[in-house]
This record gives sequence, C-alpha cells and structure tokens, in this order.
Amino acid sequence: MDTNDNNMKKVHSASLVVKLEGDNSVDAGTLINMLTQYMIITERANIIMGDGAYKTDVKIKALDKGSFEINFEVITSWIQNLITKENITFAGEVVCGIASVFNLYKHFKGNRVTKEEATKQITIQNAEKIVNVYLDPTVNESMRKVFETAMDDESIEGVTVIANNEET
Repeated sequence: MDTNDNNMKKVHSASLVVKLEGDNSVDAGTLINMLTQYMIITERANIIMGDGAYKTDVKIKALDKGSFEINFEVITSWIQNLITKENITFAGEVVCGIASVFNLYKHFKGNRVTKEEATKQITIQNAEKIVNVYLDPTVNESMRKVFETAMDDESIEGVTVIANNEET
C-alpha cells in the first residue's frame, strides 16, 4: 500500500479489562447487557473526547483462565492527514477516560452532581473532557445499567475496571 495515500488509516489500541468478580461464569443476558452498555459508553467517550475525529471499535479478546474477565480492546483509527502525538495516544486517553468515569460513578454512587463537583475529583489530563463524558446523559444511563445489571446477578460479587494494566 502506498504510504503517501491520504486515505490510509493509522490504527492504535489500548486495553480496558472489566473483571466480574465472583463465580467462574455469568448469565449470558447479564453479559450481553453489560457489553452493550460498555459499547455505548465507549462510543460516547470517543465522540465527546475526540470531537468525532476518530473511529472507535470495541473488540473482545480471548478470555484467560481463572476469574471471568472481559478484555476490551479499544481501537481508534484516523485518516493519515496528520500524524500527531494526539492521534497516537487517543485510544489510551479514551480507555483512561472510561476508567475515570467508572471511578466518578462509584465515588458519587450514581448521583447527579455538578460539573464543578466532578472536576474536583479528577487530577489527570483531559479532566474537563472526562467530566463531560461522565455528565453525558447517555453515558450516565449506561453506567446505571452496568451496575444495576451486575447487582441483579447473584454470581457477580463486584466489578473491577483495569485500564492499560492499572486497576481502578
């Protein structure tokens, strides 16, 4: 493929692991509902954090033995008009942003808060965009559904989110 082709896509990925603590199995309906909500959250985070400049796909990697873990691979791609540090690191930013949104949701126990209250809880780069993701009504509804689904399944004892090998 010609490297000067303006339509050539560059791809970068980052890892988000959602660990359902408890049994070594989970109800298929629970898993499907949670996967749907994670896809919605990732899509909204991409739109809010990347202003629609990126295409984001969520792929499920093969499961490891042991705890029931779902390893999402967030893949971002962009048209090769500009190769910048921002383009290369965007997938990692989305994954860290989603993990931060989970932390905010847990911290505030799903309650609505002001932008100022949420911003005080974030000390990382892109705090304003992460807060915007957290306050997005679609993301908030999906987060509620993720935790509600997990709580309704007796086999799930907890949910842990691991972004780029850092547990939250």
